[in-house]
Amino acid sequence: MTTTLNDRIARLTPEQRAKLTDRIFGSTAAGRDAQIARRPDAATPVVLSPAQRRLWILSSLDPDNTAYNLASMFRITGRLDLRAFQSALDALQRRHEILRTVYREDPAGEARQWVQPAQGVTLHRRDLSGLDRTAREQVLRDAVLAEANVRFDLCNGPVWRVGLIQVAAAESVLVINVHHIAFDGWSLGVLVRELFQAYRSTRAAGTA
Repeated sequence: MTTTLNDRIARLTPEQRAKLTDRIFGSTAAGRDAQIARRPDAATPVVLSPAQRRLWILSSLDPDNTAYNLASMFRITGRLDLRAFQSALDALQRRHEILRTVYREDPAGEARQWVQPAQGVTLHRRDLSGLDRTAREQVLRDAVLAEANVRFDLCNGPVWRVGLIQVAAAESVLVINVHHIAFDGWSLGVLVRELFQAYRSTRAAGTA
């Protein structure tokens, strides 16, 4: 019977887990020089990069830890065209395979990246416009914090989440949250720029 990575981790003592964590972080220099496998096509899963493997192991050790979330908040003024925004999100997901990738072990127990079909992005919406100003600001802070601390299921996905909080008729707050196994801070900035470019293009073309 094949022993998976999660099975092996579950049997470790606290001392062994501490040594494993030290080993993971101690392998950073070697990981920089490693070659990242290239997938010949989207249907072929590939092994994780050294950095992704470290995050996979750490997430397996503590699946409820949200320390590896990368969350950004943006205040949007003016009325948001929800149809155009949804269209832009879906286009972004179709374009970037990493947004459709999940992380699972193969039958041999090796963690790999598996690209899923594009099925549309769920936009998690909340409306606070009916609250008075004082209550609204408190609830808004709590809502943003909740979005930033969502636990990601790396095995089943998605590895990113988009929350939209309506503050007033012409004001909303956007929270984009991505697990670090998929993105770094620089990549998140690129994602946001592409999202708003796609939104503007969609509105201009009237194709939403």
